Amino acid sequence: MSLTESLAAARRAHTRRRAFVVDDDPATRRLLGDVALELGWESERFATLRSLRAALERDVPDVIILDDELPDGRGGDFAIEVRSSTRLRRTPIIFCTAAEPTRRREIGRLAPVLGKPFDLARFERLLDEVA
Repeated sequence: MSLTESLAAARRAHTRRRAFVVDDDPATRRLLGDVALELGWESERFATLRSLRAALERDVPDVIILDDELPDGRGGDFAIEVRSSTRLRRTPIIFCTAAEPTRRREIGRLAPVLGKPFDLARFERLLDEVA
């Protein structure tokens, strides 16, 4: 591990950021949450926008990692809600989705998009950017 990587790891270890991971697929939700955890983030995981909204009533995370296609709505529509909320508008969002390229470009105007299957190195870079 290089000195730069060691310093970045130490910085992450001392500054525990919190990520809300939202995906209806249990394996994807677990993978994203576990990777975030390994990178020094605490993670709470949700399968629906409804459960995410309930959590946001009590707490604001440092980032929302959001699928676009969820059983109770579209992540892109939710991101528009977040951007219009005084309380949440500065909360970074990262989309993780298998949406079609046209939809990815559309939601990409709102936040960075990580396509499925995931490039985990890019996911790490995106988390580092929001940190």
